[in-house]
Amino acid sequence: MWPKRINPTRARKKSSHIYERPGSHMKFQVPFEGSRLSSFMIALRTVGLALLFLFARSARYQNTMY
Repeated sequence: MWPKRINPTRARKKSSHIYERPGSHMKFQVPFEGSRLSSFMIALRTVGLALLFLFARSARYQNTMY
């Protein structure tokens, strides 16, 4: 259901316009419960991706800074 992330650096800039209107592009895929459920799932996914990206970046730069 979710688009695959090809390049993390390129997908981060390109996928920023998807989350401005949550649930708008998921209306046709999720007919039940409509935009509220899909926007909740997209918000959960974006928070998870942001936390995972920040954790990976901090863990990667931790070796060079110390």
